[in-house]
Amino acid sequence: MVRNTKVSRNAAATAKKDFLATKKAVLEALCKSIHDVAKENKGRLPYGYMKEYAGAQMKLYPWLTYHSLNCFYQRWKKSLDEVPQSVKKQPCEEIYASSVHNSMSDLSDANTEKVTVRSAGRPVGSTMIEKRKRMDNIVQMKNDITAEYVKVKAEEGILKKGRLVEIIDNHKAKRKLEDVNIPSSTIRQRVLRKKTVVLNHHRGGHSSPLESLDDTIVDLVLMMARIRQCLTPSSGLALVNSMIDGQPIQQDLIEWKKKFCKSDATGTVGKSYWRAFMKRNRHMLVSRRGQKYALDHQN
Repeated sequence: MVRNTKVSRNAAATAKKDFLATKKAVLEALCKSIHDVAKENKGRLPYGYMKEYAGAQMKLYPWLTYHSLNCFYQRWKKSLDEVPQSVKKQPCEEIYASSVHNSMSDLSDANTEKVTVRSAGRPVGSTMIEKRKRMDNIVQMKNDITAEYVKVKAEEGILKKGRLVEIIDNHKAKRKLEDVNIPSSTIRQRVLRKKTVVLNHHRGGHSSPLESLDDTIVDLVLMMARIRQCLTPSSGLALVNSMIDGQPIQQDLIEWKKKFCKSDATGTVGKSYWRAFMKRNRHMLVSRRGQKYALDHQN
């Protein structure tokens, strides 16, 4: 709507100014509440707290969004950490003159004092490691459930209705994985196929016959990286092929390829194996662009 009169335009400008001031006051109040929660949690917000808090406040303030609240909170928190200008503009001569009057004991105490700087966020790679630990824990839990089901069935014969569900729930509570869905049919199919133990968490597909060598290959790659001799995919494949050459595991590879890869039933591995190997061990290995190091002629 077009404002035709001067009074209407002034009223609209005043209303807009008051609305922006009200929004700022509301955002500051919300940020103070959020900051209090972070202080109680050792300076960090609980995971997902900001999203849940913004969702609850949006019912009261329709103009509020998660991103606007999060951005305002980051700016507001940064303003709290800024050093006052009086401290920034303090001359170096005054700092030095005041330190001269300190005693030797005070200087020694100041030198031994350690300043702890807390890094923001989680360490690099920790999320992937936690996901892998969780998947390994789920695999082990399914194996334990299957083993107990076979044992109970051998002892009791025909099980009463709901007995398998009870075993599954007990193992979920024991490992604190109540949110994991394990159908009873999964356990029964394992027993029917006589495959009570599973060592990987793949959802379908085949497992590599060389998967047992992963730990050894990873150790070799990491040791070579420490001496700045990083492996390329081609050199990594050459290393794996040399390790299995003439070994019993090479015959297992040939038999596996005859069954699933009839066009290439050789005793060597190629690019597909290396891609799968890097994917299985991405929590320990990373692929990056090559780097040149300066030579140290003193060594």
